[in-house]
Amino acid sequence: MKRTAEEADLAAALRESEERFRTLFDVSPDAVLVFEAGILEHANAAAVRLLGAEDASQLVGRRSVELMHPSNVPVVERRAAQLMAGEVVPAIEEKYLRLDGTIVDVEVSAARVPLPHSKAFVVVVRDIRERKENEERARKEREAQAASTEARERELRLREIIDLLPSYVYARDEAGVFVLTNLTFAALIGLTPREVVGRTLADLGVPVEVATAILAEDRTVLETKRSTIVHDEIFVDGSGRRRLFESSRLHYSIRGKATVLCASTDVTDRKRLEAELMEAQKLEAIGRLAGGIAHDFNNLLTVLVASAEELIAQRTAPDADLTRILDVAHRATALTQQLLDFARRSPVDVRELRVNDLVVDIVSLLARVLGEGVRTETVLDPAAGSVRVDRRSMDRVLMNLAVNARDAMPGGGTLTFSTSDIPSPDGGPERWAALTVADTGVGMSDLTRAHVFEPFYTTKATGEGTGLGLATSFGIVQQAGGRIEVMSVLGRGTTFRILLPTTGGPGCAPRVTTNPPVAPPAGGDTILLLDDDPFVRSATARLLKRLGYVVVSAATPEEAITIAGTHPHLDLFLTDVVMPGMSGPQTASAIHELRPGLPVLYVTGYNSGSLALANETVHVLAKPFSRQDLGTKIHDVLAKTRALGSG
Repeated sequence: MKRTAEEADLAAALRESEERFRTLFDVSPDAVLVFEAGILEHANAAAVRLLGAEDASQLVGRRSVELMHPSNVPVVERRAAQLMAGEVVPAIEEKYLRLDGTIVDVEVSAARVPLPHSKAFVVVVRDIRERKENEERARKEREAQAASTEARERELRLREIIDLLPSYVYARDEAGVFVLTNLTFAALIGLTPREVVGRTLADLGVPVEVATAILAEDRTVLETKRSTIVHDEIFVDGSGRRRLFESSRLHYSIRGKATVLCASTDVTDRKRLEAELMEAQKLEAIGRLAGGIAHDFNNLLTVLVASAEELIAQRTAPDADLTRILDVAHRATALTQQLLDFARRSPVDVRELRVNDLVVDIVSLLARVLGEGVRTETVLDPAAGSVRVDRRSMDRVLMNLAVNARDAMPGGGTLTFSTSDIPSPDGGPERWAALTVADTGVGMSDLTRAHVFEPFYTTKATGEGTGLGLATSFGIVQQAGGRIEVMSVLGRGTTFRILLPTTGGPGCAPRVTTNPPVAPPAGGDTILLLDDDPFVRSATARLLKRLGYVVVSAATPEEAITIAGTHPHLDLFLTDVVMPGMSGPQTASAIHELRPGLPVLYVTGYNSGSLALANETVHVLAKPFSRQDLGTKIHDVLAKTRALGSG
């Protein structure tokens, strides 16, 4: 009886224990699976839900490898062997397969059931999908934060780099809004980088036509995603001045937004210098042409002046016709010299010049430039004094103003040059001279007048103007210490007013030309004369003979060298400069080997000031020359040579 009671108590305790296990088994939030020899025998409710079954019957009887992802099978088999060997295995993450084939991330703990001859395992499977999602979300947030931090650091480094660049660097988005700019570009606008960002070109005061052209280039880059380089791109800075850029553009992403990143170099000064170089080359070509023409023309004038003077000397009474011929020849000489001075580029030569003389001289050159439809008038104030300027530069200024006035009067009109004596515009005690150039042309708008002195600003059609004429004129007047003003009304013409400080000395009196004293009679000196032009050679020889000199003429350099080597006595070598074959200086060098110290007098139809020939034994006389000019020059050359010889 006692044994039966104990057995009953033990059976009751066992049932109670099984009920408690079953209760824990059923209510566990984790899936609990019991395998016997690798076959599932029990699955709780959590396991049914986890594996997507309707009830446990859909799971019981399945092999363990059917419930897990194939990639986990080797690991599970190894862990099962460890458990059978009595080892403890840690929890690991695995992937289970639901009945619909979807994958579930789980954490698996396993233990062997401690029963004799049993191959049972209890496996606790915890659903970690939510944890995995949280971990993935946290990972992505960390990566996004790291990427954002890296982007900020990269942008900061980019800003530091571009702020060091001398070029203008900026970026605009698809709407034309600035999203980035360096200090250099912001300074050009007159703002800080923070003030530029968020604004458009229109907000910065860039004219519509300029902004439209710039944004068109931006659109090309945004649409093609290809880099471009734009030459001579017009931009307007914060002061309203037009500048020329050379801009490189590329498609660039800033904070995930498509932008156009630009790097621009200001080439305004370079383009101005290039244009000035082209103009200098053009003027040099004009000067060469004018010099060649003037040389031949001056040869003709030399014959004309010599012949006229010879005829006048033969008359016993004044001859009005011959006097008029001689006067016209002298006027032609002055005109040729003015043309050479205007066309020839030379270093700045600042001299004291009468303002009225500047006007008179330039007006004499304008007839062919302005055409028949433009009438020229001068209103000169005798009190207008003298100014210190470079003659050729001021000629250039007046010529620029005259040409612009002509273009503003396509139907003809009046161009008036006037001068006046005025008080100092700065309120000082000194006097200034005002030189005014006024036309009756179409006039200018307020916008044009505001930009008229800017480099490359022009209202002319493409190819008809560089936009540098007035800008150059402005610089020349400023360099002379003066200023230039413009007044204009549409339909009523334009007036440019040049103001220059006067020297304070005399200069109001009209020009007075005094004739040098007549050269003393020659003492029978012998002159070797070389000129390839027979008319000039003959006329010059007659003048020399009338002056009392003995003349030995040569038509070629070779003939002159032969005479120099054979003639018993020569006092002077008088030669033209430019001739076929050997030039005058080359011939003189050859003669000096035969007759060292023989003085040389060059006569030339070119501008004598352009010849670096003058020294103690070499002198220059410009064609055309009168008998008096020739006699005086020869007398001076011989006197200096003899003075050096006696010293």
